[in-house]
Amino acid sequence: MPKRILPTLRHRLLREPWMAEFWSAMVAVSWAAMSHYTPGDMVRWQTMRVLLELAPEDFWTTAPVVLGTLQMIALMIDWRPARWLATVIMCWFWSVVALGVWEGVPWAPTVVFVAGWGGVNAFSVLRLLRRDRD
Repeated sequence: MPKRILPTLRHRLLREPWMAEFWSAMVAVSWAAMSHYTPGDMVRWQTMRVLLELAPEDFWTTAPVVLGTLQMIALMIDWRPARWLATVIMCWFWSVVALGVWEGVPWAPTVVFVAGWGGVNAFSVLRLLRRDRD
């Protein structure tokens, strides 16, 4: 039994991008919770000004919870097409948020944080594609 566990763990830790997917989902849900429970509304956030022109505030507080939960479910069922699709959607979501924040406040630290999560998901997409070819 231990002989089988160690190679499986090594494979998961070194070859699978599950950590990127897990933390991306957790950050999305946390970001939604933070924006939902922050006093005041998003309309007063300078960084969200452009995003609120694209979609209402309810979308930006609900979408990260839904998308993060879907990414976590896809990760838990471990079906590669579902994981890839969820990661592509999260990459798109974080990229849209990063561009919207950049338009609102160009040099805000939030841009780097959000764009970093878009990059993490892009890395995960590429790793999942590479893994399909192996």
